[in-house]
Amino acid sequence: MMHIEFCMNDGGSVLYTMESNDVAGVLAAAKGDKVIIDKRIFKYNSHILNHYVDNGLKKQELLIYLDEE
Repeated sequence: MMHIEFCMNDGGSVLYTMESNDVAGVLAAAKGDKVIIDKRIFKYNSHILNHYVDNGLKKQELLIYLDEE
């Protein structure tokens, strides 16, 4: 299970967080035409796969950056 955050591209504020086993599917969907979060419309800008250590465990998270339309 990977932690995924959808963030604003202009400042990194987090719009939505989720956990998913289908990381490739979430990323492919985000790269589609639109992403709608709380009735606001966004468009994919970029993404980063972040690796970090939490309590001695190596973890990964996907940060997806969006621009508001």
